[in-house]
Amino acid sequence: MTVNKDQKYLLEQAAGLSGLNLDNYLLVKLLEIAKEELALQDKLILSQRDWDLLISTLEDPPAPNAKLKSAFTRFRSKYGQSTS
Repeated sequence: MTVNKDQKYLLEQAAGLSGLNLDNYLLVKLLEIAKEELALQDKLILSQRDWDLLISTLEDPPAPNAKLKSAFTRFRSKYGQSTS
């Protein structure tokens, strides 16, 4: 990656404030960003409306339609009657 003189100066200043050389500073910061981005993948963020819809659907699920019943019948015939 190529950076211009101003960008390099800025990064070196920040690294110096952290007591690190530029390479170590960049590695530390990039690892922090990577961890944050991966942690975001583990979260599901819902609006209040969507949260309410999810909870109401879990508490009072709709009756299975014909396609779901058919899929369940195929599943049971392929894998047996036990659901455990």
